[in-house]
Amino acid sequence: MVFVMAQEAELLYRTVPWEESLLQSAGKQAAGPLFDVKSSDEAAVVQLHLPHSETEDALLLDGLLSVVHITDEGLSILEPLEVTPTHVVVNVVHLSLLGIIIDPFKRLLKWRINGQILVFLRPPGREEQILDVHLLPNNVLVEEVAEKHRGVVNITLSSDCELDIDHSYSVHCEPEGFLTHPESKTFVSRFGPNYHPTFQVFLTTSTERVVLKVKDQGGKEVWKYPVSLEERRVPAESRVPADQRLRSVRTQFINRVSLAVLDQLLDKLLEREVITYSEMMSARVKPQFEKAREVVDTAVKYMLSNLTNHNFVNFCNELVHRKGKPQVLRNMVEGKNCSEITEVLLSVFNEKAVEVAAELLNEIKCNKEADQLVSLAVLDQLLDKLLEREVITYSEMMSARVKPQFEKAREVVDTVHRKGAAASRVLINALQEIDPYLYGELDLTEAKPRGECLKAPASFVRCYL
Repeated sequence: MVFVMAQEAELLYRTVPWEESLLQSAGKQAAGPLFDVKSSDEAAVVQLHLPHSETEDALLLDGLLSVVHITDEGLSILEPLEVTPTHVVVNVVHLSLLGIIIDPFKRLLKWRINGQILVFLRPPGREEQILDVHLLPNNVLVEEVAEKHRGVVNITLSSDCELDIDHSYSVHCEPEGFLTHPESKTFVSRFGPNYHPTFQVFLTTSTERVVLKVKDQGGKEVWKYPVSLEERRVPAESRVPADQRLRSVRTQFINRVSLAVLDQLLDKLLEREVITYSEMMSARVKPQFEKAREVVDTAVKYMLSNLTNHNFVNFCNELVHRKGKPQVLRNMVEGKNCSEITEVLLSVFNEKAVEVAAELLNEIKCNKEADQLVSLAVLDQLLDKLLEREVITYSEMMSARVKPQFEKAREVVDTVHRKGAAASRVLINALQEIDPYLYGELDLTEAKPRGECLKAPASFVRCYL
């Protein structure tokens, strides 16, 4: 994506899921990612160049592509100033949600788009290694797909090809004899929120090199590339068993895992029959003050993580210069991320952390965020939500619990570790699914060189909610 600026400003953008019902009401279909764009000075951005995946033949159709602008009031359609072979160019007055859309009736005339083939290598097991093959439009960000599959290795290769929407494709591997699943798959142009592999190729751990081919439904080869696995494969003797990896991060796990994640882990462990119902109930206890602290911690982190960088810096400055006692020193704030600033607020102001945070938000003119923070921090509302989502039962909500957060975490990790490597693997996989940020910080990937297990994880660089 290209930004044309009238002046210097700080820009933040991310991709967000499309709301298909909104597009259908307008008689349009998504033709690229939906971007949420923010700027410290909205007037600084005068033009956007959004990447598309249409072929040159398709672009001959007049009015094929346009840009949708989505706000709280609804959507509006922006006609392009220009459509280049790679981008749709539009002028912008207000920043919000922006994405390329296509006329579905004109799409019927031209089904072929510029596509890409992405290949990821999963951490090898004892007997096999798996290649995940993705068939995608070429304006899907590689980073976006990789973010959904933490722990895998993106194999850099020439990925460009042309793909026909609603046509069937198959993946073939040389040498032959390896399983590919499924045998064929219909290609659909989609833009998140999930990016599941289109195909998986199951190889032996001794395989060092393969040639991957993608063929269309007529058997024509549309893409071919040699894939080297030798440099990316980790020797079997250097892979650390799951129980050893879990033991190596025991202290960090106890100190850093949140109560919300622990409750979900317990559900996963019970579901997989790693722990018993009584073991789950023994761990799922905490006193009322710990519940309140967890609510405050979650609410403040949520608020800070949704501030722009500009507002986050202003918030920290206001925190240092806040009048009255207790005071926060500059060295307590400098270089800290949102998770660490939350800990400062809780340690200095205790139960008044939300009140102080809301006060600072009002000072920097983030009044809406201040109101939302106060609402999020109400314990009864949070408990109602947990009961509504069936995370806790009515008796769990009403009962007084006696075990604090660290004790609860300690019991979970120790109970699972005693049950061996298989049980530890269930906990590690569940943690990766529920809290990928903590999973990454604890460095629990299977293919770790010997001697690295005892390294303490680095400080969080992203806020955990």
